[in-house]
Amino acid sequence: MGFKDWIKEQAAEGAKVEAERQAKKAEKKRIAEAPAFEGLVLDGEVLRFNGAEYPVAGATALVEMGGTQRRTTATRVIVGSAIVPVIGTAIGAMVRKKSTSVYLTVELADGQVIVVEGSDRQEGDAKRFAAAIASAAAVR
Repeated sequence: MGFKDWIKEQAAEGAKVEAERQAKKAEKKRIAEAPAFEGLVLDGEVLRFNGAEYPVAGATALVEMGGTQRRTTATRVIVGSAIVPVIGTAIGAMVRKKSTSVYLTVELADGQVIVVEGSDRQEGDAKRFAAAIASAAAVR
């Protein structure tokens, strides 16, 4: 093998390695851009969750609000105390922070059900993800 052959071989090997690197980079980008919600990832025809893969064909998704919680926060008590020492403390303790959960339920074609919970601030994300599942399931 001559020097020119060795150079050609090295160039071909380098091109192969670069092509593999670009393919891995494109795959990572595709996965990163895939619709996702709280551990669920929609990757084309497959729904990934907790390391398992499920077919999207025939799947349905539903978004529900629920699980309201009320709790007293230390910040509200301290602010109430700072404004009006005795009465403010009582008012700060009575004012409660309200939070609600959003639930995304995915029913697969084989009858399996996946339910994930998110905060009420994620309602829009959950609805977009449910719409993406409906769209992907209809295409298949």
